[in-house]
Amino acid sequence: MSTLRRLFRNTSVLIIANALQPILSFYLIVTISRVLQVDGLGAYSTVFNYQAIFQIFAGFGLKNLLTRNVAQQHDSLWRYLWRGSLIVLPFALLSMFGLIALTAVLDYSPLVFWATVVVSLSLLAAALADVCEGVLAGIERLHIVGYSAVLENVLRVIVSLFFLFKGDGLLALVGVFVVSKFIKAAFYYWYIHRYVSPFPGKILRTETGIWRSLRQLIGQARVFALTMMCVTIYWKIDVSLLSKMAGLEAVGIYSAAYRFLMIMLVVVDSFVNSLFPIISNYYHTTGAAGGNFDFACKKGLQLLLVMILPVVLCLSLLAPQIIELIYGAKYAAAAPVLQILIWVVAPYAVSQIFAYALVASNNQRYDLFVNAVSMLTNVILNWFLIGRWGYLGAAWAAVMAILVYVALQVPFVFRQVLKFEPKSLWLGGVKLLAAAGSMAVFLASFPQLKIWFLLPLALLIYLSALLLVRVFSQADWLLASRLLK
Repeated sequence: MSTLRRLFRNTSVLIIANALQPILSFYLIVTISRVLQVDGLGAYSTVFNYQAIFQIFAGFGLKNLLTRNVAQQHDSLWRYLWRGSLIVLPFALLSMFGLIALTAVLDYSPLVFWATVVVSLSLLAAALADVCEGVLAGIERLHIVGYSAVLENVLRVIVSLFFLFKGDGLLALVGVFVVSKFIKAAFYYWYIHRYVSPFPGKILRTETGIWRSLRQLIGQARVFALTMMCVTIYWKIDVSLLSKMAGLEAVGIYSAAYRFLMIMLVVVDSFVNSLFPIISNYYHTTGAAGGNFDFACKKGLQLLLVMILPVVLCLSLLAPQIIELIYGAKYAAAAPVLQILIWVVAPYAVSQIFAYALVASNNQRYDLFVNAVSMLTNVILNWFLIGRWGYLGAAWAAVMAILVYVALQVPFVFRQVLKFEPKSLWLGGVKLLAAAGSMAVFLASFPQLKIWFLLPLALLIYLSALLLVRVFSQADWLLASRLLK
């Protein structure tokens, strides 16, 4: 299978699978908001917000490191899987105790505390699953990650809805989540042993210098771990501060809008996760100067922006109608939050392409610097703006912080990693904005149309404008035709 076809397959499966996750969860979230009310949704979001933070600590940042290393050394797959699994076990246990201790210190309600105790068990399974996903990504088997994510989420949502309609509450939902994580981790190990490479048990158990190898891998992973910790705090600090400074009801309103942002971030992440092993291999074989690495990064950025920009426009301009349609009138306050928050997506797409280009080209230390500064910026912005404007302040903080993030990346990436021609860069940006602008004018001109009729027409106008202004060159169309053969 060609590189282009593998990228298309992995990206398609991941986007469908990972986008299906929040979509499947959407009905669950809506049901929680109606059955457990706004405070219940706030408690649910708070518990899983902390779980996501400590899941990164448990995984110790090994996922991206394993992807890069396995992409460059396929024959060492089981050695990396074995060593990675041994490393995350103690970190997962420490993270479990840390999560429980933090929740106790912050003095949440007994329900939130005990839900956190139960959800902490998922950290061990999630860390082991991260190791497996890093290895599978390295051998470009991300479609398996996608398929397993779909199955996990379908079963989790169905069982969770059963318990909700049965009259059970937050603890039951958390228990279902924990069980689903252990099932997924077990499946990954079975799949790799059965369909990729049999477990060479005796060889790995008697491997000499294992402790030295583990120390070396931990040393390499340290930068990745710190980066992932910064990333997680960056993305989770808003709900954490909002829950303490504005209350669980404010978290519920903010979370209702945030679900749309999550779906869009999943699309971006699915694309760049599929691209990462490819550009890592390209850099390993040909370097950064021109060639496949440079081409893949630039075309990936162009395609990603073309895909996400029309969705961002629709969600921003039609936010009041969409919020009322999904959640009902009682969540009307979430509409202005969505109108602001969704504009995180475009700069986020740029930041992710640049971030993975930095890691693939062994510039992960600069990536850590960018993430650390951006994290501190986001913490300060959220603390200040939430105190003044509540959930609207959190939305503005998200937009401002991601712009700072990209601004820190651009000088280094343009100078050291990717070579952009200023004229073609600006011309491409103007063409894309012109196509998006025509769509925005149409949406603003016909607000009286039904949303189900309005959206397809707006998309048709956007696609027509892309063709009219020639966003894609003749070479791009030839490349696309190769994919269809």
